[in-house]
Amino acid sequence: MKWAKESHQIATDWAFDLKTLPDPNKDLPAEKLVANMVNFILNGVSPVKDAPALPAGYWEKLQSTSERRITLAGYRIADLLIAAAENIEAQRKFIGR
Repeated sequence: MKWAKESHQIATDWAFDLKTLPDPNKDLPAEKLVANMVNFILNGVSPVKDAPALPAGYWEKLQSTSERRITLAGYRIADLLIAAAENIEAQRKFIGR
């Protein structure tokens, strides 16, 4: 829960720094939206003609924040694995193995 709240706060903080525009494709049928996304992923063709410019330093902030979040994720996963291993060892001792 803590991890999710941290991520939400980061996303919220970043959203206030970005200029947004209404989605011009919001009323398209789902099939067309998916086709647009696939075309963007496979061919690099953006369905948005006039996207707002990103603020200065956006990519650097994105990279440093992502690196930090990935590192923290690794530590949290390690903590879970260590706790699980300790639990297995305790169970083995309990049943006499």
